[in-house]
Amino acid sequence: MLKQLRKLGFLCLCLLLLVGYGRAQAAQEGEAVDFNSPEGGAATNFLFSLPKELTGLFKDKNYTYRIEYTHFLESKAPCYNVLCIGADQADNQWLVVAEDNSRIYRNPGNGTVGESAMELLFPNNRLKKLKTQEDALNHLREYLLETSPDKKSFALRLDPNSRADGPGTWSIEIALGENHPDHFVTLEHYRVFNNGVIEKMAILDGEYKRVNYA
Repeated sequence: MLKQLRKLGFLCLCLLLLVGYGRAQAAQEGEAVDFNSPEGGAATNFLFSLPKELTGLFKDKNYTYRIEYTHFLESKAPCYNVLCIGADQADNQWLVVAEDNSRIYRNPGNGTVGESAMELLFPNNRLKKLKTQEDALNHLREYLLETSPDKKSFALRLDPNSRADGPGTWSIEIALGENHPDHFVTLEHYRVFNNGVIEKMAILDGEYKRVNYA
């Protein structure tokens, strides 16, 4: 009797493993993933942190979302289809987000196509994925050189109060000033987000305003 129970238990375990494997395979074949799941969050957290002017995901369009785990046709890299369904059919969008958030495309909506046939939304000449503090410093430095070519010299340093707010919202506050050997004079203050957005602080009220647009 004990042997039979052991055999039955073993068969049940094998069945559960096969079912789990089948579900994992199904998810890779384009089945929808839960919006509130880790997979759904991986597809949307960084996407929603991007400027609405870039993604078009404005609140007044009342979007609902369907998310599918899949892969790019050309690179074969894993990605998510994010089907954005608006209150008006004309607002519907099909966005494709790389699993590592390194690339985001807008599908023209003519069926599944390769990356070369889609519109690349991110990265662009203003926005790019910043992974480290050094990335953020270099990104701000590039912006300053592009927009203020008359500034022949400036120094950057991380603000002591810099903090991380979690995936998709991580920011670095940076001070810009004269690079004296014995002290650092802060002239301007910036905040750089990990999606490439740069904000500058107004001296009078301390509010931040975005300065680089897609």
